[in-house]
Amino acid sequence: MNEGKTVLFFEKGESKIGRIKKKENKYFTIITPEGTEKTISEIQVFRIFPPSDLQKIIEFKKEIDLQTLWEVSSSIPDLRQITEDEIISIHNPNFKFEEKIALILKLYSKENIYFKNIRDDLWSLRDSKDVENLQKKIEGEIERKEKVKKFKEWISTVMEKIKVLKNMDIKIFFSENYPTFEGEIPEFAESLLQRLKKFFIIEKEDEIVKESFSGIIELKRSEIFKLLVFFKIMNPYENFFLEKFNIPIEEQDIDVNISYSKEGREIIEVPTYSIDVEGTEIRDDAVSEPSDMTEILVHIADVSLLDREEIISEVIRRGKTIYFPEGKIDMLPKKAIKELSLDSGIHKPSITFKIKFYLGEKIEIKDVDIFKSEIFVRKNYEFSDDVEDIQKIKKIGIEIHNTRVKKMGGVNLISDDFLILVDDKGRLTTEKWKVNDMRIAVAEISMLCSYAIGWFCAKKSIPVFFRRSKIDPNAKSEIHRFNVESENIPLPRHYIIWRNIRASRYIETTTEPSGAESLGYDFYAWGTSPLRRGWDFINIIQLSRYLDGQKMFSIQELQKIKEKLELSISKAESAEDLRYKYILAIYTMRELSNKQIDALIVEKNKESIYWIEEILSFLKGKNPKKVEVLNNVKVYLKADPINLKIIPIPAE
Repeated sequence: MNEGKTVLFFEKGESKIGRIKKKENKYFTIITPEGTEKTISEIQVFRIFPPSDLQKIIEFKKEIDLQTLWEVSSSIPDLRQITEDEIISIHNPNFKFEEKIALILKLYSKENIYFKNIRDDLWSLRDSKDVENLQKKIEGEIERKEKVKKFKEWISTVMEKIKVLKNMDIKIFFSENYPTFEGEIPEFAESLLQRLKKFFIIEKEDEIVKESFSGIIELKRSEIFKLLVFFKIMNPYENFFLEKFNIPIEEQDIDVNISYSKEGREIIEVPTYSIDVEGTEIRDDAVSEPSDMTEILVHIADVSLLDREEIISEVIRRGKTIYFPEGKIDMLPKKAIKELSLDSGIHKPSITFKIKFYLGEKIEIKDVDIFKSEIFVRKNYEFSDDVEDIQKIKKIGIEIHNTRVKKMGGVNLISDDFLILVDDKGRLTTEKWKVNDMRIAVAEISMLCSYAIGWFCAKKSIPVFFRRSKIDPNAKSEIHRFNVESENIPLPRHYIIWRNIRASRYIETTTEPSGAESLGYDFYAWGTSPLRRGWDFINIIQLSRYLDGQKMFSIQELQKIKEKLELSISKAESAEDLRYKYILAIYTMRELSNKQIDALIVEKNKESIYWIEEILSFLKGKNPKKVEVLNNVKVYLKADPINLKIIPIPAE
């Protein structure tokens, strides 16, 4: 029977004492030193002693100085472990029973930074470094609690304003005159608000944030966002994804001195043009005017002139050029891009791919010759340019496209783009880039070049990064049939693209010779965008080393590069994608939320997939009543920038 005995137990991390009144099942009813009853679980109990005087134990506990006991114990030569009886004997050789209980109570308290329990009544002595670190931790905890207390006292003075914030529509915080705090924020308060910002960005548990803001706001993303914007800790248009994914944004402090010899380079005399997306500042490739439908010259910026360890390391660290609505973060130093970009009106070094091929029932490569060259781009064109200079390039690209998609069953993934830009004041501008024949043609020539690089490297056993994409044979057959039939049925292009996207595909980068089954190519390697993609940069470096007879990256070295590049690119692409979704949701909320928008249903299951022409996006939403696939409907768009959502709601 335990009635009347003394019990030591834990409650909320604190060691406490009481007298057992009774036990029922797994619970004890105890009497505290203050005389009140309390119920505790048996799992809270760590020691039970014979009946003793609780008040004496409390008094003895106050007298016990653990630091002194530790210092005395530590002075005993070769003493590493000590029993509870030995410790209390140092305090009082003629100790009373209550004194030992008081010691045990104190040893299990937060005050004990000197002794570490090994088992039962045996303890080890912490070394002075451990004690110092634990002391600093305690001091930090005390300081933190004081800071939290001061913060709550300060913020209570503006609680009425914070309550008003909670009921405000989030849309207000993206307006020109969103509400802000006009007073002075004390340093201790700002540090906690900055910590709240980090919690918002990283989305990782933070007990200090929970304690500081308990009773002030719910830790929901929308409420945190409002508070941070109100206190000017965060700009509503700030790109916090940079911090979330740890994106390097600093200017590259690398000395770039590019020079090359014309010796050994073939001078390209054929009329050559660069054709790229509107407004681009980086031109990785150019195409020479083809003489017939069996041969084409594709020229790639010669980044082998940057074959230096420090630049390669920086490329691996950054992964790719990142395009944000507010501007881009370059993978390479700006000077290097300017020197190597294949801009018009100046002779530039390049790596040329002379591709001989045959267009029949499939695209068959006959031969690939790769060599270093010097080109003179006559003019830089954009996809929207439809001029005489580049008609032969367009023609051959369209022929390649028709063969690959209609005869080989390759997926058709060249889609429209919606460009959205934002400045530091939150001004938004948009532009649509619609698919045209020139854009299709250039994309197909680029894919053919990737096929040629893969074909050449597999044939020559050159280790490079291949891009493997698989597609289920049944899915490929279905897409092939659909694409052929769609030529005779007036289907919207976005529906065709959606059906192609829905084909089951698996994409990975590998060092094993591989092909792009989804595109219809037996081999496929990176290499056409070396000024803005890490995979391409490394592959062009590797090909240049092969051409120069230099030592190439081994497969083992490429595998190590691959592991690092995949992580860098994954972070960069995630930041890029989420930032775009954030700004697109803001644009939708600000400009479209009160309008009925035209939408096309491209898929209907448990939910519908809508094509929203207004923002060139596929969105998932509720099924409309009595409306099937390929029907146009009116929808409202409900946007939530904080949670990166845009949901179409049928206007029924």
